[in-house]
Amino acid sequence: MLIWEWRRKWRQYIRNRRPPSRLTYQQLTKRYARISFVFFIIGWHIIGFVIWNKVEKWRKDNPQDKVLLSEMPRKGFRELAEEKKGIIDFEGGDE
Repeated sequence: MLIWEWRRKWRQYIRNRRPPSRLTYQQLTKRYARISFVFFIIGWHIIGFVIWNKVEKWRKDNPQDKVLLSEMPRKGFRELAEEKKGIIDFEGGDE
């Protein structure tokens, strides 16, 4: 019981150390909605970029085959990134 009282006092101390928020709940909700929308758009573009790379790589490997996108070989982002490591040489060595 004593621990809960200490916890309550500690939380009140922390809460009183900050200045009060000048935003209303409505303003906070609008701000969170905007941030969520921006993250959604960024995620949408990243997923589109990954799928586009997967389709382009598959087309280069099999130019004569026409198969549905759902029947493509499934590789994750990590596997595609590992395959590209061998292609790009940042050190510029001629070996």
